[in-house]
Amino acid sequence: MLEVLDFGAGQEEYYIDTGAVYQRSDAFLAVFSITDKDSFDSLSKFRDKIIQARDAQTTEGSDTKNVSMVLCGNKCDLVAQREVTAAAGSELAKSWSCPFIETSAKERINVDEAFTELVRELRKYGVPKEDKKAKKNKRCITM
Repeated sequence: MLEVLDFGAGQEEYYIDTGAVYQRSDAFLAVFSITDKDSFDSLSKFRDKIIQARDAQTTEGSDTKNVSMVLCGNKCDLVAQREVTAAAGSELAKSWSCPFIETSAKERINVDEAFTELVRELRKYGVPKEDKKAKKNKRCITM
């Protein structure tokens, strides 16, 4: 069961405690527009917030850098308007140790693949074992 929260386009302000949301989440789909360099540049800030929130709840010996995440460059159908290269996306994903995929929500290119890859990442790092009540609050985040 996936619950998707969209923090894009400044919507993060509508969530009272994003730190708590980041702590409770198992996986993150970090989406930027290949036609908007600012959206690409802002992702590092979100990832830093995720790492910081997860560090705050981490028990000794846990590695918060290993977060289930997929980096998505959306609007790959708008090639003529591209501001972010595929190489830049790949490089950022490599530095975060996560997969990179280019998608187009409009043309439905690689959308299913992005979520499939996110589930693969989730399985790679595993879902922490918890009681059933706590598990209800787990989320998958789209930024």
